[in-house]
This record gives sequence, structure tokens and C-alpha cells, in this order.
Amino acid sequence: MWNTPAPAGIYDFIANLPAGNLEAGQKGIQKKFGLAIHRETIQTNALILRVLSRDAAGLKRSAGNFSGNEQMNSFSAHNQNIWTLVDYLDRVLGLVILDQTQLTGNFDIDFTWDKTPDGLKQVLRDQLGLDLVPTNMPVEMVVIDPAGK
Repeated sequence: MWNTPAPAGIYDFIANLPAGNLEAGQKGIQKKFGLAIHRETIQTNALILRVLSRDAAGLKRSAGNFSGNEQMNSFSAHNQNIWTLVDYLDRVLGLVILDQTQLTGNFDIDFTWDKTPDGLKQVLRDQLGLDLVPTNMPVEMVVIDPAGK
């Protein structure tokens, strides 16, 4: 969640940090970009991704090589975990998606939809056996502020 305008341009920020050293990463981002990062629990609207059916035809265990393609009306991910789908849903729906599927391993998932939120939700139900359930709950987020705020 940005509390300040994002810096213009595209950046790669690479830092070699000991495992679990969030504080060092925060200091590096503050020094490089003048931004302060902290975690905060915020009450927000979200969608919970749940499994309706584990036998859905479109939710197949991976059988091939890693590949993927994401468009505003289509999604293709081969030999990828469910997080790839969760991330896509978050971006196209503009809401926090909370994964409660408990699906592990890699999958091959392909679908197209009509660019409407209802159309996407219908494809998830019909083809993947997944459901998006609306909720409003506290969610831990990473908040970005101008340094010194």
C-alpha cells in the first residue's frame, strides 16, 4: 500500500541479506529511494480463494515445462504453484486475494474470460472448481511512506 507517490521509472532492487532480515531490507530501500516500509494490519475488503471441487477439469497437476502468459482476459500458467493465480487475481480484480485453497505443488491452468469480474468468478467456479468469497477483515500489509514520516 503506497502512502506516497511511487518513484517514476522501473527499478530492480537487489540486496544480499541474511535470511529473515527484514530490517536490513527496509534500511536499504529507505537509503536508495527515501521510502520507509513497515507492516500494518488494516481492515479491508478482500476475496478469499477457496476450493469448491478438487476434481475440476481445468485444475490439473503439472505435466510439462514451466511457462505462462497473462493478459487482461486470459491466464496461462504451466508447472506453477497456485500463488501465480492468486497474484493474477489480485492484479486484475484490484482487491486483496487471500489463498485458503491449501493447494500445494504445481499446476497447469489455462482459461479466458469476458473481462468482467462476474465472468472471471464464473470461469474460476466452472473450470477450476475455485470460488472467491467476499469478506472484510484485518489483513497485514506492507505500507510504504516517505522516509521520516
